[in-house]
Amino acid sequence: MPEPHQRWVWGGAPRAARRGFTLIEILISVVILASASVLVMQALARGAYTLAVATNRIRAYAFVATKMAELSTSLRQGIAPDRSGHFRVGRDEFRWYVQSSELPDGPKLELITLTVGWRQGRRPYEARVGMVRRVPTEKEQS
Repeated sequence: MPEPHQRWVWGGAPRAARRGFTLIEILISVVILASASVLVMQALARGAYTLAVATNRIRAYAFVATKMAELSTSLRQGIAPDRSGHFRVGRDEFRWYVQSSELPDGPKLELITLTVGWRQGRRPYEARVGMVRRVPTEKEQS
């Protein structure tokens, strides 16, 4: 009769006499580790994608700030600015365009909108900024 601290298992030998793990125990642990590593890799990939989008958004807004200052200066001096273009940073290509429209109410006001767009993977992104300026009269221009 076995002693109380020993238990008989399927293989016929007492558990205390066995050494190591069974194949099922090893397979279950491998599946658990693989599942955990897949989750960690997905989180890292999502973080890298989010970082790339944020970096491109910062690049776009830095360009918008510079271009808006350039537009403002050009319009004050009466120089016709470029209306569209593109630029590349690394592998990423950015396209930009300027739209202007008169505002209906009040004095002669013009809304100038600068839009910068780029693609991140298959998804398009945009950064858009607008400014309002008073359109000078013909007397003021001369």
